[in-house]
Amino acid sequence: MRNKLLKLVSSVIIICLIMGTVMPTIVKSAEIAVSSINNTGHGVGETKVYTAEISGYRNIYCVRGGAHLGSGTVLNDDGISLYNTTGKIVKNSSAIQWLFDNMYLIDEKDETVKKEMKNNLIRIVKEYSKYNDANGNNALSTKIGVSASTINDEWINNMVNALLKDTSTLYTVQQYVIWNNVYNSNNAYNGTMRNSDGTYNSIPGAKVDKKYYIALYETLNQLSRVAQTNGYTSPNNTSKKFDIKIQKQDSTKVTVSDDLKTAMVGPYKLENNHKYISKNFDITVDSNKVDETKIVDKDGKEISLTESQDDFWIKIKYNKGFTKGVKHNININVNLNGHKTYAKLLDTYDNSNQPVVSLRTEKYSSTTKTDISIEEKLKGNYSLELEKVDSTDSKKKIQGVTFKVKDGSGVEKTCGPTGTDGKAKVFISKSITEEGIDEYTITEVDVGNNEYISLRDEMKIYVTKSKTDSAYIVSKVSFDKNKEVTSKNVALEDNTQAVATLSITGNTVKITIPNKPYVTPTDFDMALRKSISEVKRNGEKIDIGETREPNINIYSASEYLKNKTATYYHTKNPVNVKPGDTIIYTIRVYNEGYIDGYAKQITDYLPAGLEFVKNSQINKDNNWIVTENEDGTTTVKTDKLKDTLIPAANGAEGFSKYCAQQSVGTDIKEPEFSKLVQIECKVKEDVKDSKLLVNVAEITNYGYNDEKGNYIEANKENVDIDSEEDNVFKKKEDIKNIDEYYEKIVKPQYKEDNKNYKGEQDDDDFEIVTLLSEPEIHKGIKDINNQDSGYNGNEEHDWVIESTIPNDIKNYKKYIVTDQIDERLQFSGIEKVTVKIGEEQLAKDTDYKISYDENTRKLKISFIEGEFTAGKSFKEESIIEIRFKTTFAKDSEGNIIAINTAIPNQATLEYDNGSGEQTKKSEKPEVHTGAVAVYKYNKETNVALEGAKFKIATSKENAQKGIFIKDVNGKDIEVISNNKGIATFTGLEFGGDANSTESNKTIDDITGAEVFKYDFEKAKKKYYIVETEAPTGFNKCEEIIEVEVSKNTTLTEIKDMKSIANTPKTEQKEFDLALRKFITSVNDKEVTSRIPVFKIDENGNYVYNHDKEPVLVANNNIVTYTLRVYNEGEVAGYAKEIKDNIPNGLEFLPDNDLNKEYRWIMFDKYGKETDNADDAKYITTDYLSNTQIKEFDGEKLDYADVQIECKVAGNAIPHKNITNIAEITEYKYEETVVPKDRDSKSDNMEENIKFSVVAATPHSQVTLTKAGDKCTNWSGQPGQSINYVSCHDNYTLWDKLSVSCPEASEEKKKAMNRLCAAIVFTSQGVPFIQAGEEFLRSKPLPEKKGFAENSYNMPDTVNSIKWDNIHEYPDMIAYYKGLMALRKAHPVFRMKSEAEMTQNLCFLSDTPENVVAYLLKGKGADDTPENILVIFNGNDEEILYNLPEGKWKILVDDKTAGAGGKKNISEKADVEPLSALVLEKE
Repeated sequence: MRNKLLKLVSSVIIICLIMGTVMPTIVKSAEIAVSSINNTGHGVGETKVYTAEISGYRNIYCVRGGAHLGSGTVLNDDGISLYNTTGKIVKNSSAIQWLFDNMYLIDEKDETVKKEMKNNLIRIVKEYSKYNDANGNNALSTKIGVSASTINDEWINNMVNALLKDTSTLYTVQQYVIWNNVYNSNNAYNGTMRNSDGTYNSIPGAKVDKKYYIALYETLNQLSRVAQTNGYTSPNNTSKKFDIKIQKQDSTKVTVSDDLKTAMVGPYKLENNHKYISKNFDITVDSNKVDETKIVDKDGKEISLTESQDDFWIKIKYNKGFTKGVKHNININVNLNGHKTYAKLLDTYDNSNQPVVSLRTEKYSSTTKTDISIEEKLKGNYSLELEKVDSTDSKKKIQGVTFKVKDGSGVEKTCGPTGTDGKAKVFISKSITEEGIDEYTITEVDVGNNEYISLRDEMKIYVTKSKTDSAYIVSKVSFDKNKEVTSKNVALEDNTQAVATLSITGNTVKITIPNKPYVTPTDFDMALRKSISEVKRNGEKIDIGETREPNINIYSASEYLKNKTATYYHTKNPVNVKPGDTIIYTIRVYNEGYIDGYAKQITDYLPAGLEFVKNSQINKDNNWIVTENEDGTTTVKTDKLKDTLIPAANGAEGFSKYCAQQSVGTDIKEPEFSKLVQIECKVKEDVKDSKLLVNVAEITNYGYNDEKGNYIEANKENVDIDSEEDNVFKKKEDIKNIDEYYEKIVKPQYKEDNKNYKGEQDDDDFEIVTLLSEPEIHKGIKDINNQDSGYNGNEEHDWVIESTIPNDIKNYKKYIVTDQIDERLQFSGIEKVTVKIGEEQLAKDTDYKISYDENTRKLKISFIEGEFTAGKSFKEESIIEIRFKTTFAKDSEGNIIAINTAIPNQATLEYDNGSGEQTKKSEKPEVHTGAVAVYKYNKETNVALEGAKFKIATSKENAQKGIFIKDVNGKDIEVISNNKGIATFTGLEFGGDANSTESNKTIDDITGAEVFKYDFEKAKKKYYIVETEAPTGFNKCEEIIEVEVSKNTTLTEIKDMKSIANTPKTEQKEFDLALRKFITSVNDKEVTSRIPVFKIDENGNYVYNHDKEPVLVANNNIVTYTLRVYNEGEVAGYAKEIKDNIPNGLEFLPDNDLNKEYRWIMFDKYGKETDNADDAKYITTDYLSNTQIKEFDGEKLDYADVQIECKVAGNAIPHKNITNIAEITEYKYEETVVPKDRDSKSDNMEENIKFSVVAATPHSQVTLTKAGDKCTNWSGQPGQSINYVSCHDNYTLWDKLSVSCPEASEEKKKAMNRLCAAIVFTSQGVPFIQAGEEFLRSKPLPEKKGFAENSYNMPDTVNSIKWDNIHEYPDMIAYYKGLMALRKAHPVFRMKSEAEMTQNLCFLSDTPENVVAYLLKGKGADDTPENILVIFNGNDEEILYNLPEGKWKILVDDKTAGAGGKKNISEKADVEPLSALVLEKE
């Protein structure tokens, strides 16, 4: 079978079935008028058959009895549907339904449907030809009188073909069978064709053999009766619906062949199947049409969709082929087309109860769409096995070893024991369905009965799964997740190591783990542990908590196996003592090894705070010998155990045995492999509080007797396996005393909360006590050491209280901190109180309770009170930090109650340490605030001025920069002078914070402690007031007013205030001249189209419309220019001097009459007057110096003209534009008060730079008329503009600066150079620099005659690049490099279109004169949004620029440039003279 070639390779199938049906519009008229009717003449007896075309449908009517139809007959179309199961006319509903589902429609036009109907007739005749009658004879052959053998397939085919050629007869037969199944007035129409005697009526006009139509009649009649018996229901029975669906099943899947070119999709089922339909499949794979489509059964046999009463499959051939591991989308569209047939029985018009059968056919079509996604899932698997080998012989395998293996998800399983081959399978053929890394943790559980040392460490391995073209495989196995490591040292229980290895064979991952054979040890090993046994105070034992005696448990044995040093678990938390307390220490020696031995000498080192109790019986019994040291410490030694043999523990065996004896309740006071000595000491009376006292002991002489009886001293002969030479203070060179031993040996391995302390040292140990401490309380403002602080009026005061928790806090019955808040202060609320220990925030109601009494104004924080005790965060010897906030109290009108007054505040500690309630007071830090007022008046009349606005700054520098004191909302504080001329600033900080200097040091009266205070009586602070807005009609005072705030500053006495005078404003008129230049004639031929036409646009701008397209001229043509000066201002004036630049390609004609008339004077490139026209670079005239140009009256502009005539040079280059620029260089006014030209700026350079920034493309914020006549929007996009300030054709940039600014210093010219470079590199378009520009290239002429402007014909002495400048100007090179890096890092400097610039480049308004600023928005190189602000300052002075909101990072300033930012700034920026500032928003 073909489907055996198919292989299921996908488990990811997504199938979506969409069914759409197009239904015809049904005529629902209540009455049908038969306009054209034809009596076919076919019928038996009184039966008549008519056909008619009604409303576009082919309707066939059959009547019986006396009824008849004629043209114009009206039929009631509300009869009973034959598909209904009840009704007075329908007798056999199921039979009728079956008939109408199987009858042949004579008028069907669709050939496919006709073929289906024909095949259906053949099928049902064949079906009936197999029926037998009651006598067992063939029913059909008996009825038509032929032998059964005659009725074969050929006979049936001939019968059907003959009837199809005589459709009237065919239709009549079908009508007769219908009449057999409906009622009439005589109850039935059963005699329509077959008579009671078994004979059959003939059909008049029939053209076929009677046997044929009798065979069809009997077939339809008998099979419809069977349908009636079986209760047949038509699939079309519900509201005449024709619901055909191709339905996927739960088991629907996709199967792809091995060659990946054939797929079988299914199974599907055709629900509500209908014979009279045609089906058309349209299938694509990833939008590509498939090569072949077939409908098949489950075995792959091709079938008809109509024949598929059960499931069917769609088999597609796709020669392009499916790809493994790639998701493919298969779209299956099935188009269904056919006819729907239904019928009605209608009452006749004469109510004779003679029914009319109406048959109607309707077109039907539907589309079924199936979307399938298929993705092959690659497969693979691997196995994991463990192998145990002898570490001394890898060929020797170890049997009986058990492991635990845990995977990355935490699932753990036991594996093993290993077999004779040393192997244990973890799993076999584990499926791989995706790439990734599997993690396993392997732990050896048991080595079995082998004489091997077990593995101590767990191992992690990482199995890397990868995808190939055909399967998933294991590509790597490693002990390290991030790199390939196939061998690793692993620790065994005896603390030795072996090498584990990883390997991959086929799909099996193997980890080989070695074990070492066990060898009986012969080591000698002694250890010492020290503990406090008892503390006495005033002769009575005190509670020191849990026992400090070393505890031996099963882990002690385990640790010995690992490290050759046992672990003794016992607490080392310091014991709290007081001066005079006595302490008994127990020093125990353990023989951990395998040889019996002696501890011949034990040494104990007492710190300076402990003294040896000489008359103690314990000390006498233990034979201590005392040595007093110069540093206050004491060394004591004993040989009490010198002759006491200490049996060996035999390593872990002895520890395990001791633990086992304890576990069963054996009364063992001490291990048999242990002996002890004791020492009694006393805490000295003069020891200081909180001092740790560390007491160290060690074995200084120990060993054993060999077989000959000779004593072997372990610590000299290096016999003890883990002993260090000499005493504890010589073990490491940097340890010289007990304190260093504690800091460098004990502290790194010791934690206060570690009750199961175990030291790394073996033959020495320590104990520790600490002196009980007293609680402390201190208070400050802002900082704990600060005792004075001034605040602004609305600021919150930050008070801080610190209290040191005593180390015996567990014995306290009360611990409360209170603070009585002064009535001149307003408490900010409990929610702003913080309580911390270190960085840890304590929890309210768990670690402390807090309350505030509004009446008593007492803040209370309780840590121990009554039944409440602070939580675990409240730790001894920690420092509690309490912070709370207040503000200055105000009266009902919002005024601060205490101005220029010091307000102190003090905290109190209430405690009870078991000796009764006590209190301690803190320092008294204080806060204060001040105010200042100024007086405003008219300078001319001395009358007070109301309405002046002022702001205040903390320094003169801030005042100059516009940085003022802000209110609580972050806005500048601004006050206004009242009707008395007084403006008052309140709530000003003055004085200063106390600091830890000798001059501020004093002794607190209460505590006696050193504190730092500020002298409030002398406290004062300076402020700087700026008038921001003058009263209406007055000039603003530009002076910064310095004032001083102290406790004596007056707010009412004007005579003692700083006075600020204002002068009245004088009205000033605006003056404004403008110049337009245009060509008037060429070779005396007048040009009129270029005369400016003036208008005022909707924004109030003055606009001159005139043609600026180039005029076509020829060499030696004479061109006449008109320079027209307009007066746009309110003041009459004069254009005293007009300048015109002579470009290359034009020649000025000095002898020309017109030029003489207008008095033009020539100047060379050095600005010197010349008579030689060849040297002329520009010309000037004072022709209009005495011609008054009247002020603008709002309607008509007054103007005056001058003219120039030039000749187009004979050598002028064809097709090259020659641009001629003119400007007004000097003007004067009629008014005595001289105004400034309101929009005159040197050469209109701000607008010219803006024009360059947008790369000569149109921009709504660039006005070409202001930018200059040479500025036109010639560029279609930024990339068409090449931007530069120097090139080989003209001066170098440095020479141009030197010629233009001969008086400028080198530093100033370098600043200009940097500014020029910044403009080029931050403009849109393509930046271009001349070689050497970055290190100030120059082309000086010989003999210091200036600089070469066009050096194409000059020697190398002029043109050569002076490379030494690289070393002289590294700062300039770095600046250029930084600009290049900036432009490369930020795409906003490289926009690609005019539209992009219009959207993302915005020039900022309200800039000072000679300043251009613009904002760039866009996305950075990593696609994140960025905002860049660029500011050019062309002034000789620094400017203060108000920045847009937010924080800005400096990328470029006056000295440095780069892509990375420097410091952040906000609000305002200082822009240095002649510099650029580039900022990036954070």
